[in-house]
Amino acid sequence: SWALRNIKDYLAYLDQRLSGKDYLTGKTFTVADSYCFVVVGWAKGMDIPLTPYKNLQAYLARVSQRPAVHKVLQEEGLLE
Repeated sequence: SWALRNIKDYLAYLDQRLSGKDYLTGKTFTVADSYCFVVVGWAKGMDIPLTPYKNLQAYLARVSQRPAVHKVLQEEGLLE
């Protein structure tokens, strides 16, 4: 579908932009990372695989391990 194709294009773009970076703007975690983490996390609920996006997967893992993020995920029962 058109929407799925566009989502995949955006994920590919984001994956490319994260190459060599810890966070969206480089080494510093910002509010944009919080938002991105949540929005990209919706892909799981929509059965959109993130396996083709290695930089994005590493980014999500890195953000999820931040103490405050990890605490919220745990409290919300969102950890696997």
